[in-house]
Amino acid sequence: MLPIIAWRNLWRNKRRTALSLAAVAFPLALVQCMSGTMHAMTDRMVEAVTETQLGHVQIHQEGYRTSRGRWRTVADADRVLETVRAADRVEAAAGRIYGVAHASIVRGNDDEVRSGNGEEVAAPVVALFGLDPQAETQVTDMEERVVEGRWLEGETDVLIGHVLAQTSGAQIGDAFLPTAVDASGATRGPWAVSDQVPRIVGILRTGIDDVDRRMVLLPRRYLASLIRMEEEVHEIAIRADGIEDLASLVTTLE
Repeated sequence: MLPIIAWRNLWRNKRRTALSLAAVAFPLALVQCMSGTMHAMTDRMVEAVTETQLGHVQIHQEGYRTSRGRWRTVADADRVLETVRAADRVEAAAGRIYGVAHASIVRGNDDEVRSGNGEEVAAPVVALFGLDPQAETQVTDMEERVVEGRWLEGETDVLIGHVLAQTSGAQIGDAFLPTAVDASGATRGPWAVSDQVPRIVGILRTGIDDVDRRMVLLPRRYLASLIRMEEEVHEIAIRADGIEDLASLVTTLE
């Protein structure tokens, strides 16, 4: 009886009922819309950060993230990478090394650069980022952020950030001659690695000006030879099959 009376009462004043329904339905729909938008924004932010440089999971030697000490490395990098790539849920993995160098950006042909007769454009202090060009394209979208020139292909190819290019006046085709301190504390320049002239082949825009102001990308093997870290990496970046339950992936890798 009560349900029948209530139902009849609802339609006794249709305008009042319609307003009551609208007062409940509209805020509920608005909350659902805002909740969906926030979740979408959060997911997109996570994707943007992981796809640009971080990857879904990273492997370091214990203490590296705190001290960033260049001696805190993952040894026997190729074997570790092979093991990681064979793990469930791992789609791709790439080894990376980092360094700091004083660089000379020189304009001229190979003979002029080697003989020291090229035109020095700038001499910045830069952060070197050594990566495996092919593997990196499977882990992040770094290749898609090249705004001028091309991605790394040759062993002496170099990419620089767009802010560094603007402030230094560097151009694609200029020689990039890094001088860095190796693992033993000795200073080594490009001619200690190869007689080929390292040259800028592209300009990168990550979207973070502080990174683009100092970052220089070059093949991991080249940087490893420069600072004598051939069998080690500072970081292994991993791309998983999704961001759900990454904790279980980390446990598997441990």
